[in-house]
Amino acid sequence: MTKVLFNEPRHEWALRNGDLLYLLGLDEDGALEHRYMGVPLGDGVGDLAGNWWEIPSGWDFPFDAWWEKPPRWEYPARAPYVFGETAIAVLFGPADRDLHLRYSEHRIEDDRLRIRLVDAYHPFLVDIQYELAPGTSVLRRWAEIRNDDSVSVVLEQAGAFALFQPPGTYVLHHLTGAGLNEMNAVAETLAPGRKVLESRRGLTGHTHQPWFALAAEGRNWIVFGALEWSGNWRLSFETDIGGAVSVVGGMSDFDFQHVLEPGAAFVTPAAAIGVSRGGLEEASLAMHHYIRRHVRPTRRGEDALPVIFEGWNTTWGRDVTAERLIREAELVADIGVELFIVTAGWYTSVQGTYGFLSHEGDWQPWAEAFPHGLEPVGDAVRSLGMRFGLWWEPEAVSADSDLFRDHPDWVYQFEPRGPRPTQAGQLILNLGRPDVYEHVRNDVFRLIQRYRLDYFRTDMNQSLRELGDPSGRSGPGRDLGWRHVVSYYRLLDEVRATFPDLIIENCTGGGGRVDLGTLRRTDTTWLSDNANQLVRLGMFMSATLFLPPVVCENWMVYSLEHPPEAPPFGQPGWPRPDDDFQFRVCMMGHLGIGADLPSTSQQWKDRARRHIARYKELRATIQRGDLYRLTIPPPRDGSGEWVGAAIVAEDQTEAVGFCFRLASDEPSYLFRVPGLDRNRMYEVEVDDTRTRRTLSGAELGDEGMAVEIPRRHSSALLIVRQVLA
Repeated sequence: MTKVLFNEPRHEWALRNGDLLYLLGLDEDGALEHRYMGVPLGDGVGDLAGNWWEIPSGWDFPFDAWWEKPPRWEYPARAPYVFGETAIAVLFGPADRDLHLRYSEHRIEDDRLRIRLVDAYHPFLVDIQYELAPGTSVLRRWAEIRNDDSVSVVLEQAGAFALFQPPGTYVLHHLTGAGLNEMNAVAETLAPGRKVLESRRGLTGHTHQPWFALAAEGRNWIVFGALEWSGNWRLSFETDIGGAVSVVGGMSDFDFQHVLEPGAAFVTPAAAIGVSRGGLEEASLAMHHYIRRHVRPTRRGEDALPVIFEGWNTTWGRDVTAERLIREAELVADIGVELFIVTAGWYTSVQGTYGFLSHEGDWQPWAEAFPHGLEPVGDAVRSLGMRFGLWWEPEAVSADSDLFRDHPDWVYQFEPRGPRPTQAGQLILNLGRPDVYEHVRNDVFRLIQRYRLDYFRTDMNQSLRELGDPSGRSGPGRDLGWRHVVSYYRLLDEVRATFPDLIIENCTGGGGRVDLGTLRRTDTTWLSDNANQLVRLGMFMSATLFLPPVVCENWMVYSLEHPPEAPPFGQPGWPRPDDDFQFRVCMMGHLGIGADLPSTSQQWKDRARRHIARYKELRATIQRGDLYRLTIPPPRDGSGEWVGAAIVAEDQTEAVGFCFRLASDEPSYLFRVPGLDRNRMYEVEVDDTRTRRTLSGAELGDEGMAVEIPRRHSSALLIVRQVLA
């Protein structure tokens, strides 16, 4: 049920969506204030917030009247007596930097609400936008800001949302990490002060993900949210001495000033915020539903993602030739791969100046390695019954490329030094310049059309830096980071509109752009360049606090040159799980193969063939089902006990269970399968064994069944299917 209501006597709006009740209203001066976000307070959708914000006894703050009690504005602005975190800041002049936003009008249309605020002293307005996502408990929020003056103003901050929670003891859940060790789950109790999660890299970044869940002690529901932005971002959690929390989030104001010309408008990136009854697992499931149903794009005529092969871990960017690729294609087709991706290095010599990064930006097959171009490789791949894909970095250019030599002004740079490539020779094309954007767009379209691509693996292996344009052709202001992301989104949107069947993978150095903005425009996400499956198991169990399994791409890798067990992926002394364990970790989301097949044994190939066939049989449930994590994220060195996860089909006719024994001394684990129909009967098959049991959904959910795994660092795959009468 979704409803948007307005109570005129109370000057209050109520938005209701599933478990979510969201209230906002006007104070006596006409300012828009946040009144409530949580589960419904009664039977009526428009119930008063009541005394939810009352300060507990002993925390009456007698000096509030003297020191100006902080306002709980719905969209906090830099304004008089506002000393907390703000969402919007505008520079009208050297001595004119405050906003005085007051209610003007509103409009309700189906599941959307728009509230217009105007400044009391300038022809400047802000439209706060709300959109309920049917079938979820999620509210999408953003702002549209317009300058109706005859002179320009400077926008210095443009966040997406703010919300407030009453006094209490709060635990903040979020994800943190680094390259090759992304997405570690963190739970910390908030103390008085300000906790900030952010990225200043121009990308979402590997250090933090723009997602959070906020749980209050003694409360049976949880608040969660995520940002729809792939550039600099910020989430602030400010706790006062009484335990009240304000949350403000959106695009970061770091290195940002946007000139709003007369009559111009600025649309902020959006955020999705929601409420779920229960705890962290229920909040994760609610976010998964929202992403699957309202964020992730749908491709024409196909829902399932294919089993892919990409040869980075077989070539490391070297010796990428037509002959080698065709030989690899023949081998991977034999084990059941459905789509073959040409990896990095197809555009450069075997030993370029900067290795596989040499000649980036030219994007032409290296003549010595591909004397007849990429077409023979694509033809061979299709003749084997597979589809064809290509890796490249459309935003990048190398210092030894013809493109950079011809257009050194096309890259971001500061005066007087000029372009400053990385140690690997990389620079970033200024997508904010119309001529540069047109070139990149045309080049992407050329590659897709010429090679009849089915798959576009878009990568980005550097942070945005030195965001300057001496030519001034990118527009006024200090906002090139914002312009870059908006242009990147435009590029992906144009590609999607023109090639609706194309599968687009978000790579970005493994985990560098994991956010709702990129998820809205891509089909799958490479979470990390780490191919060690002990690490990836822990990563999956953490990442899926935010992400549904379908966007979590993982490859089964076999490499003699750089084994996944060795640094930098693993560490000396870590155990090596058996191959079945590693395959099953990859099968938990979007399965890929990255193995050097000529180096593998026939036994390895036979097991690969079997796991791939089993995955295809189960992938509709794995990719579109509901994930239930049965254990906490394990240590990434293999030293944990057990890991369990179950994925249940939406129609509850099938489930897939993944059970991993790590270093536990116990050979048996009681495996539960929540989410099934309690009244139906199910047959449980343990793959590769003769074990078959018939149990009810209630028995599987409440009691579970014992799963025997005799050896450490081994696994079991459970297939649960409804027994038809």
